[in-house]
Formats: sequence, structure tokens, C-alpha cells
Amino acid sequence: MNLASNLGIPYFRMVHAVMGAKGKSLLIFFYPKIAKMFPNWSGWNNLLKLLEPRQKLFHETIEEHKQTLQEGYTRDFIDAYLKEVQNTTDPTSGFHESNAGEEFNIKS
Repeated sequence: MNLASNLGIPYFRMVHAVMGAKGKSLLIFFYPKIAKMFPNWSGWNNLLKLLEPRQKLFHETIEEHKQTLQEGYTRDFIDAYLKEVQNTTDPTSGFHESNAGEEFNIKS
């Protein structure tokens, strides 16, 4: 899948709009807890809307890899990651199933 073709021009316009909010975009990145307290004013809701297509693409790609995962053959990083998740029993590990995938989620 090609990210640019899946997301299209409206996605890049929205990126420009969120990043063009002058000081407000800095609030999102440096003080996210405050940004979440005032989601409309800070642009937090716009950022979540902006990231929805990316999140959907990630989840679809990961689900596709889960369904076609083959033992003894690793196609790419996603396969390697999924195999590590399957083999991890330590609940504090970032590879444990309960923690896996959190890096793709930014919602509160």
C-alpha cells in the first residue's frame, strides 16, 4: 500500500492546518495533557482526525500480516514484531500482547 495514495491531498491540507496553528501546535507536542484538557482550542481534536487514516492503515496492515503470518518465514519488520509478541511472556515487556501496538495509539 502506498501511504500517499491512500491518504490523498486532503490529508496533507489537514496537516498544514494543524501545524499552521502557530503556538497551539507546540502545545500539543510539548504539553499534551493541557492540549487534551482544551481539545478544540488546542487543535487536539484536529490532530486525532488527522491521524485517523494513518491509524486505520496501520491496523489494516497489521491485521493482514496476522492472517498471513508463516512460521519459519519473516517477510518484514511487522512479521518479526508479531512473532516477538507471540513469544513474549513477560507482562512488563513492550512486546507482551497486552502492551503490543500501544505505540500506534495516541488517543487519551
